Amino acid sequence: MYKIYFGDNILFLTNNYKKNYENNFGLFFQFYSGMNFQLLIDLFENNKTLKQLFVFNNNLEEMFAEFKTGFQFIEAAGGLVFNKKGEILFIKRRGKWDLPKGKVEPKEECHNAALRETTEECGITNMEITSILCSTYHTYYIEEQKVLKKTFWYKMEYSDHEELKPQQEEDITFAKWFNKSELKTITDNTYPSIIDVLKDANLIS
Repeated sequence: MYKIYFGDNILFLTNNYKKNYENNFGLFFQFYSGMNFQLLIDLFENNKTLKQLFVFNNNLEEMFAEFKTGFQFIEAAGGLVFNKKGEILFIKRRGKWDLPKGKVEPKEECHNAALRETTEECGITNMEITSILCSTYHTYYIEEQKVLKKTFWYKMEYSDHEELKPQQEEDITFAKWFNKSELKTITDNTYPSIIDVLKDANLIS
């Protein structure tokens, strides 16, 4: 299943109609070859009351490929970074708490992009990837162009004591280590996809 954020609303692409129908509330729509997928997306984006849309078909990858045709597709990578105290690194970008991440460069491996972007956005080095976390999808606009971004997330450990230096040219105004007990501060003012990363890492339920 693909879970794609349109702001706070979610479009699910699934090949398991029965399971999703039994466990979720929302509008269900069957995908078929040749359908105008972009019209459906436009209707979903413009509907102010519909929070979840499930589009289903047995051929999940064909459906996702058709969905992608209406977007510029970008891959990014980021890190959930822990220091020796077990604290977690967050940044504040455009008024919301976020995790360091950024675009994967051509021919760059995703894990290397996650390390590089974390260094660039927070000013720290000496990080090591310890595990792979989830991938998230969200959409946004660059002028009139619709963009679909896939972000690969990695759990990292940091072993030094460098001063955090937020990358202001990327609209990052603050970087801080948080205890696990302080995560409500983050969850009260962050993006739904970041909530998913924290859940995947078993930091919140």
